[in-house]
This record gives sequence, C-alpha cells and structure tokens, in this order.
Amino acid sequence: MVNASVYAYENLEEYMKLYPKGQDVITENHLSALYINNKSVVFVSDTRDKASGYRPDFSKSMVYFDNGEKAFEKYIDQFEHVTDVKVKDNMIVFSGLEVDHIFAIARKVGDIKNDNVRGYILFDDSKPRVNVIMNPVK
Repeated sequence: MVNASVYAYENLEEYMKLYPKGQDVITENHLSALYINNKSVVFVSDTRDKASGYRPDFSKSMVYFDNGEKAFEKYIDQFEHVTDVKVKDNMIVFSGLEVDHIFAIARKVGDIKNDNVRGYILFDDSKPRVNVIMNPVK
C-alpha cells in the first residue's frame, strides 16, 4: 500500500459537501486508537476485528491496521499513544511523548487555521486517504 494522502476540512459541514446525496458505501472508518513510533503513525480501527490476523507493513510512515486494538496488543511495546494532532501551515503533526511525525496536507477545504484537531480523523481505505475534520461543527 502506498502512503495515504491527507485532506483537512474546516468542519463537518465542509466535509459532508463531498457527499451531497449521501454515501453509497461507507468506506471510511472511525479510528479506535492512534499509535506512533520513530518510523510510523498507526491508525487502528476495528473494522475487521474478527478476521484472521496479518502482519502490518511497519516500514510505511502511515499504517492502517483494521484488526482492532486487541489484535494490535502484540505490537504495542514498539509504540506509544499519539497525544496530540495539530495543523501547522500546510502540514499535519502527529505527536507522542517522545516523537513527532509531520505530513503534508494535500488538500484543505474551508478556513483551516493552525490549531489542534478537535473534530474527527477518518481513514478512507478505498483511496487511501486520511480525512481530518478540524472542528465537529461550525
């Protein structure tokens, strides 16, 4: 899998403009946890938590792990929790206690200011894309 691109939206209203007639198939998954180490940011979802396990490719800078937090426990000693996510200029910064990862934002929709993300982070595995919604409402 190639690294995901990052799109940032001012609020949920701006994000929903992408789907004026609603989504046919929901391909975006809410994340249950975010982890970070010196190589990767891991987006954990429980979309396939009952499926057979696999070893994620931790050589990538962004890793989508959809087998759930329980299955991720075997890798937990290699990671720390993401403690902060913020936008700074045209970059998104994922921070742990000891390490940061900075990624370029490919597209900004609305008035995106340098600030902490207080809305949602969704991973669209059909693109692949990380959608960051800065604020839940206007």
